[in-house]
This record gives sequence, structure tokens and C-alpha cells, in this order.
Amino acid sequence: MYKLDSSGSRSRSKMIYIPIASGLLVATVLFVSSLISIAGMRHTARIAIDQQVRHNLSRMASMTAATIDASAHSTLTDPTQEEGEAYKALNRPLAAAIKGAETVRFIYTLRAVGDDLCFVLDGTPIGDTDNDGIEDHSFLMDVYEDPDPAAWEAYHSEGIAITREPHSDRWGTFLSGFAPIRLEDGTIDGVVGVDISADQYHAQLARVNLATQLALIPGGLLSILAGVGVWWVSRRFVRYAQQIVEHREDAIRANNAKSSLLASISHELRTPLNAIIGFVGVAGDERCNRIERADATDTIRHNAEHLLTLINDLLDISKAEAGMITIEPAPVDLPELIERAVEPLRFNAEQKQIGFVLEGIDTLPERVILDRTRVRQILLNLLSNAVKFTDKGHVKLRVRTEASTLEMCVQDTGPGISAKDIEVLFSPFTQLGSRESRMKGTGLGLTITHKLTKLMGGEISVDSKQGQGTLFRVRIPYRDAEPASERHAHDARADWDLLKGVRVAIAEDGTDNMRLLKMIFKRSGASTIEYHNGEEALAGILCDADHADILITDWDMPVLNGEGLVRKLREAGWTRPIISLTAHAMPEQQRLCLSVGCDAHMTKPINAKRLIETCAELVEQHGCSSKAA
Repeated sequence: MYKLDSSGSRSRSKMIYIPIASGLLVATVLFVSSLISIAGMRHTARIAIDQQVRHNLSRMASMTAATIDASAHSTLTDPTQEEGEAYKALNRPLAAAIKGAETVRFIYTLRAVGDDLCFVLDGTPIGDTDNDGIEDHSFLMDVYEDPDPAAWEAYHSEGIAITREPHSDRWGTFLSGFAPIRLEDGTIDGVVGVDISADQYHAQLARVNLATQLALIPGGLLSILAGVGVWWVSRRFVRYAQQIVEHREDAIRANNAKSSLLASISHELRTPLNAIIGFVGVAGDERCNRIERADATDTIRHNAEHLLTLINDLLDISKAEAGMITIEPAPVDLPELIERAVEPLRFNAEQKQIGFVLEGIDTLPERVILDRTRVRQILLNLLSNAVKFTDKGHVKLRVRTEASTLEMCVQDTGPGISAKDIEVLFSPFTQLGSRESRMKGTGLGLTITHKLTKLMGGEISVDSKQGQGTLFRVRIPYRDAEPASERHAHDARADWDLLKGVRVAIAEDGTDNMRLLKMIFKRSGASTIEYHNGEEALAGILCDADHADILITDWDMPVLNGEGLVRKLREAGWTRPIISLTAHAMPEQQRLCLSVGCDAHMTKPINAKRLIETCAELVEQHGCSSKAA
């Protein structure tokens, strides 16, 4: 039997973390990718801003240098010249450029005087416009203390120079661009300086940083959503994978259960078949005396009944699983029902040399209404299990009635059942005990018992202690029945003359079944007409509609089957009773037979007494026999 080991359980528990790990991994990868992408964009944006600022400074410085008259600029050497028209004329374009460019803070010119750089022109108006306590305007020939290194670079390289990093002086921190002022001979008279506030530059960078930080929000949200999506999808896949694993395990368990069941059924079939085949030889051996032959016949009958019980159990469990079992309450002699059910089990107990006790039989009401067959089946299942598992001591059946409820308690002194086994006791194919004990059954009896009890509105319980024994208690409701009529009182005798004078047509392709049916009807006083397929029966009956009072037909026959025979007879107007007698025992077969025109449906193996009684009732109802006439 396949069993799920602990490693399988651990592997399934590990599978639970796969969706979480997958979601976290995807979210992490996406978020890191977002960080890298955003960082790259931030770096690119900073480079672009820096290049743009440098380009603007370079362009403005070179344009301003181009507007200055270098020769006139070279003449400005005395601070007193700042009040002159030449200074103002040269300074006017610088002032206009400052006003025209919002980002420019200062535009000025510088000249090298010894080791110093001195201011020459300054387009900034005189005064402290930014209220920082420092004069904004630089006067002619004022020394530029702590000048920007880029100014000297432009002077010495005679080309444009841009501040590499923001430079701080007493007016603030600036990014500056410098361009040379060339005389006609190509010499450098000075440089033009253009300053923009570093705060503006830093503000642009701050906006870039803010944009990148804001970009992290949708990136993070998308990462989370993607992680959740992957987690959800992975969880569904893992769930499907678990279901596949569970279905596979269920299939393995079902296959093993089927194999075990088939092995048990094989054993159950072979045991009685061996006895039947063996004792058939004894019954036909002329050297055996009458008593030995009678004993052989009883043994054959007993084992045949056991085979029938096995087949019925299989059909019952199949119908129970499909919800097709029907309960058919009818008046029964309750003490007689119990006595007959107990009889074979009492014999089995004697064979095992254990006691068998029946209590309360004399307290039962004589006539009640319940399903005789199902109650007997429940009782046989419980008693057979009790006898089977009890090796010493006794088996006790205690019956009583209370408030229109039949209570049957089956108690044994066997090994008992563990609490764990009780939980699965009523599951199909469950077999407990030793291997030898399990091979004596199919594991269906208690399942059928449980389902039948529930279907009849009853209840079943079990109480067991290991080493002391087991007690099954079944309670089934019933209805009171009227006292038995005079006719019912004689039902126990064999009314073999019930069909005297009745003509029975038999459509049956099985030779042995035909012989058996002829023997049954002959002993009941009827005459028979044989047909070996449906076509023969149809032709014979339609040729002389009155030559048969009732038709017994098999269902599976060559040429024309039972269904076709019944349909054609009814279509031709033949109104006499028809009984379908077939090995098909499922409810849908009964419904089919009745729907096409049969008056009754019976199954094989043949119950002779019931067959005779059913034929007698139908013939009497239709008033179509010579006896009825």
C-alpha cells in the first residue's frame, strides 16, 4: 500500500514558500533595476545640466568679449577714468547683458597687473542690491582678491576657460566663464568674466534629484505590483502542482486499493468456487450414499449463496457511491428475520468453538414494516465480522425495540479496534486485523452497513477497547404492521401448485438457465414453451397470441434481444404479462425494462419462490390463464 512519507510532506510545505520567494525576487530585481536606471538618468541629467551651463557661460563670455573695443579697453588704467564717457560707453553693453539674462549675476573684465588681477569694467550697478552688506559693483583697477582660477587659466591659455567647480569669493559662490579680450596685434589685454550664482546651478541639480526620487515611487510601486503578481501566479501554479501531486497520490492509493480489492475478490471467488466444483463431483458420484450427496448439495448451495452475497456487496457499494440504493419497506416477521440471519453465523461460531448468544428475541414485535433485505444485510455484516475476529470468548447479539426503533447490539470479545482505526472504519476497502483475517473479506461490509443504516434513517456507533472487544450498536426506525393474514401465515410452505394450468413462454438463450426455468415451472404446475432468442419468441407468440399466458424473457439474446422483443410485442397489441429476467441488476436496467413494457423485473441468480409468486400475481391480475378462467 502506498504511503505518503514525511519527505513528501516536507516538500509540499517547502512549496508554500516558493510563491513568496518568487515574488520577493522579482520585486527586488525590478526595484534594483529601477534604481540603476534612475541613477543612470540622474547622472546623465547632471552631466547635461553641467554641459548646458558651461556652454552658456562659454557662449556669453565669448559674445561679450566680442562686443568690447579692445583698444579703448586698453586705455582704462586710472580709477578716475570710471567717471569718463569712454568707460561708460564700454560698460554699457555689459550692463545691458546683465539685465537681459536672468541667470547672470555679474559681467566684468579683468586685467593682469603684476601678480594681481584687477577689475576694469563691471556692468553691475553701484550699490548693495542683495542686501548682503557688500558693495556689488567693482571699481576700476580694484584688485580681485582670491580670483577664480579659471580667470588665470583664460589669461594664460588665451582661450575660453570655465570654472570646474563652483568658486567662492566675498560676493558669493559662482560658476564663471572667462574669454580673452584681444588687441589688434593678437595680444591679450584682459578677460571677460560672466558669473552665474551657484545656487541656481544647485537648484537645477536639486530638481533633478527630486525628479529621480519621485521616479522611485512609481518604480517601487511597479516592483511591488509585479512581485505581488508573480506571487499570485506562482501561488496558483504551486496550488495546481500540489493538486497534481495529490491527485497522483490519490490515484496511487486508489490503484493500490483496487489491487488489494481485486486480490481479496479473487480469494473470495476462488474459495467457494473450489468448494462448488469439488462437491459437484461428490454429488454426482454414485459411490457416495444419500447422506453424503445431500451434504454435498447443501455445501454447494451454501457456497453459491456466499458468491451471490459477494456480488451483491460489490453492486451495493457501487450503487451507494452513485447514490442509487433504494429502501423498500415491507411488512416482515421481525423475530423470524433475526433468527434466519443469525442461523449461519451461529454455525460459523460453533466451527470456531466460540460462544454465540442471542438475547431479546422474545421481546420483539411479531410484525413491523422495514426493509427486510437491508436489515438482514446489516446484521450479517456485523455478525460475520464479529465471528471472524473473535478467536476465544463469545459473540453476543442483543436486540430490543423502543419507540418504534429496532436496536441491534453486536458485541464480541475479539482484539478490539484502536481509536486511529475507528476513524477510518467505515471507509471503503478498509480492512483491519491480521493478514489472514483481512483475506477473509473485501473491506466493503462496514461501508455498506454504514450507508444502509443512514439511508433507512438510522444510526450506527462503535465502542471498542483493545484487548477487550468491540460493540457495534445499530438503531433503525420502523413502522408497526397489521397482524399477518391467513394467507401470509401459509407463505412459509412451498406453494408449488400456484401456477397449475398456466402456460409460460420462456425466451432464454442459455441452455442451463432454460433447463432450470423449465424445472421450476414444472414443479409449480405450469407448462412451458421454449424459445432460444427473441425472434423465435416473437414469431411464436404472434402466430398464436393465446398459446401463452405469461412471457419470461432474458435481456441479452442473439438475433433479437429482450428489449426489441418486448417493444414489438407491445406494438403488436399483445397485452399479457411480461417479466424480464436478466443478470443486469442495476436500477437503470430495471427502469429500462419497465419503460419498454415489462410488468416486472427480476435478476439472476433466480429466486424460484419469488419468481413463482410474481408470475401467479401477474396472471391473476390479468385473468389470462386457463386456471383463472
